[in-house]
Amino acid sequence: MPDYEALVMDTDDSSVFYMVTEDMSYSPLTSDCAAKWQPTGSAPDPFLLLRGELRDDEFVITHIRPIQFPASMEIGEFANDGIEGLAMGTARTLYLALEKDTHNNPRIMSLSLTEGFWNDNGFATVTEPRLRFPQPGDGQHPLNALQYIPIDNHPGYLAAFARNVDELWMIDLAGHAEAQVIPMSFWAPTASELCPAYERMDNASIEGLAWDGSKLYLINDPWKVNYKKNIQCESNRNAYERYAPLLFGVNLQRDWFIQQ
Repeated sequence: MPDYEALVMDTDDSSVFYMVTEDMSYSPLTSDCAAKWQPTGSAPDPFLLLRGELRDDEFVITHIRPIQFPASMEIGEFANDGIEGLAMGTARTLYLALEKDTHNNPRIMSLSLTEGFWNDNGFATVTEPRLRFPQPGDGQHPLNALQYIPIDNHPGYLAAFARNVDELWMIDLAGHAEAQVIPMSFWAPTASELCPAYERMDNASIEGLAWDGSKLYLINDPWKVNYKKNIQCESNRNAYERYAPLLFGVNLQRDWFIQQ
């Protein structure tokens, strides 16, 4: 089964959440279904956007729509390179962060969750807002987490995390300012008098962002091929070998938001 890659709460209803699936190649569609949903603009089987709702003590999936990319976007098809971030902005705009396209660039698309959106049984076709952000074109900057940051008298910013290079990108939704690129390092606590109180990690693999109004929280997805490289202090060996995730926090800085 495809796994869920992002989760975001509806800003107008705290009981409603949206999720997106990754590549469905491990659970391919039947021939009739595949023929119907073939023009995805990307992978043969579509990424799925799901609506879930909390009802008393149950979480119920209420609606599902397949996502379509216009051919002009040149998204292409790559293993483990799908939509990894969701963020809910103003005017019921849902932003989607894609790891990379055919030119090895990360992309950010959007959908308008207008009234009747979930009553449509066809593709949900994304559009691309005019944003200015780094596009290295080397495939090493996939965006694996996304968070909307509101700013007074401004459309706001998208905080996006480039996992492979430990960079936080602050993207101006007005499209005026160049994206701010904030290099980050991650330090894990130790529990031994023989080690420093914190040790710098070799690989954190941040794949989740959340904001509480002043502080940005970052959660990692332990990357099995790299996570054991973090082992330094023996007090942390067991946690890294068990691929235990970590939660980090950082205060937002005013100079991350440059308005032009």
